[in-house]
Amino acid sequence: ERAWYTQSTLDFSKFEQLQLSGLSFTAGYRKTWSESSSAVLPSVYDFTTSSFSPGPVADVSEVETDDYNYLFTLAQEFNDDFMVYVSHSRAYVPGGLNVFTAASGAETLPGFNAEYDPEIVESWEVGTKIDFTLGNDVPVRLNAAAYWYDYDDIIVGLTGFTSTFEVASYNTNAAEAELQGFELSGWIVPFDNLEVSFSYNYNDAEYKKWEATDPYFIAQLGDPRCLPSSTATTCVIDLSNNQFDFMPEHQGRVTVAYTMPLSESMGRMVLSANVYAQSQVWLDDLGDTGLGYLQPIVPEAKKALTQESYQIWNLRADWSGVLGSRFDVALFVNNVTDETYKRGAGTTSIGLMFLGSSAANYAPPRMWGAEVAFRF
Repeated sequence: ERAWYTQSTLDFSKFEQLQLSGLSFTAGYRKTWSESSSAVLPSVYDFTTSSFSPGPVADVSEVETDDYNYLFTLAQEFNDDFMVYVSHSRAYVPGGLNVFTAASGAETLPGFNAEYDPEIVESWEVGTKIDFTLGNDVPVRLNAAAYWYDYDDIIVGLTGFTSTFEVASYNTNAAEAELQGFELSGWIVPFDNLEVSFSYNYNDAEYKKWEATDPYFIAQLGDPRCLPSSTATTCVIDLSNNQFDFMPEHQGRVTVAYTMPLSESMGRMVLSANVYAQSQVWLDDLGDTGLGYLQPIVPEAKKALTQESYQIWNLRADWSGVLGSRFDVALFVNNVTDETYKRGAGTTSIGLMFLGSSAANYAPPRMWGAEVAFRF
């Protein structure tokens, strides 16, 4: 992959005759060229030695793609404490190759192409940054932003049956999605030596289109859920109701830090507490696929592929420059309440001809410890 990139900012404040103090415009552009190649050697079985070896002739595929990204931002700084901005950008993820060819029976795979196209994301964001004071002496900083993403030609990994009824996995541009939400963050110093920082995110994500093979192989050919795009060997269903993985609707964090009033010869000690909370999240973007008919077969399916809402508390004490030395020490306790929660999960096929299973990766339990550092 190779690319060139340029970005520049025009400050309208430099043109006094325009009387546009604080207004600036930023533009950026990137052009990228990507090349992918794949060499597949068919296996040869030796009946004498009962072993496999690579065949003499490789099936070589190559693809070259090029596309562009851009960024435009218009910002207005009214004074040192208040500014607003609006931004629009385009980004892409390069496409690639599928190793199967028509010779292997791949022509019957739904949506199969030897080459799949890049993903395209267009986004809009509008936000503000403001500093102000509550009363006479309580400083506050707030950052707020609202965003909207349009996500096209999403590359999805599918599994289907070739014309020889062999199971094949491949990539295709099968989905479109829309994401929107807002973010709020900031900090406040209500008392001397006490600082409170916080953040909150609201996310609303949905697939506008997604037609793909049933990942659980429950919907078989002839099932009324099979769409007209199904092939002679593979059923295609509507997955547009699926949830985005790893995107909770609500998530937030609050950190409270208190700096002990010590003399300079004693060093600096900070006591802090942090809490993070989020709503339910899906751990697999295929998890909600047809749960209406999967749930009666596997009642625990949703529980296996989601993480219910939870919150995590962390405590920490930092003492830098201990007694005026070059030593720094810290004590911490993470996950104080010993919350059990999953960070990831996945499944294998569940259909009538397949054994279903799921595996989860859990976050660490309560953990405490100490840190010591020496500054040379």
